[in-house]
Amino acid sequence: MSTPTVEELLGIINEKDKHMACLQTALRATKETFARQLQDVQRKATDEKATLYQQLQAALKDVNQLKEDLSRSQKSCLEEVRNLRKQFEFRKQDSNHKLRALETQQLSSAGNGHENCWNMTSTRSFTQKPPHQAHHLNGQASSLNVLDARGEFPLYSAAAGGYYDEVKRLLEQGANPSMRTLFQWTALHWAVGNGHAKIAQLLLDYGADINAISDTGSTPLDMARNDTMKGILRQRGAR
Repeated sequence: MSTPTVEELLGIINEKDKHMACLQTALRATKETFARQLQDVQRKATDEKATLYQQLQAALKDVNQLKEDLSRSQKSCLEEVRNLRKQFEFRKQDSNHKLRALETQQLSSAGNGHENCWNMTSTRSFTQKPPHQAHHLNGQASSLNVLDARGEFPLYSAAAGGYYDEVKRLLEQGANPSMRTLFQWTALHWAVGNGHAKIAQLLLDYGADINAISDTGSTPLDMARNDTMKGILRQRGAR
């Protein structure tokens, strides 16, 4: 094998240099292409990130708005419920006051002998009591201690009206001397309030609660209108 001449060696070197230059050019082109692609990817990622961020902000805004709407709706509902409760309580108290006033009017009218007023508000007359009404008032033993539609009971009405014999019969038949009306009044309250001393003593003899308290805070002693009645009650332990 012959040894290459200097010219041949220089030619080989030139070819290699050209090839190297081509490779470098191709490498730069590749790097530039990759750089552009990377920039495109980064730009798209940035744009997508910005879009997602905007969507997230919009979603958070919607959520916060929903929370505010829900809070307002809840407050509105609670306020409406409170108003309805206030209206209900007011109407309930108003109805109770009217019932207590009617009850007081009925019993006071019975005790003072106002027959017409009593007959307008009661199913029984305490100034005239025919036999069939007396039998209805007595009733059966099982019904003596049951409140009627007005929240009253036979012993209470008889004691308030001043019917001693009726009260005695009811007590003998098992009527509870300490039974209370719908508003916590007892027969003793209105026997005392209407000045029926004998009936009050009879009720106490049968064990009536002398210190019973009505829903207005009144005891039988509070209902007494004269010193004689107060003295009778205090002797029996009234406070």
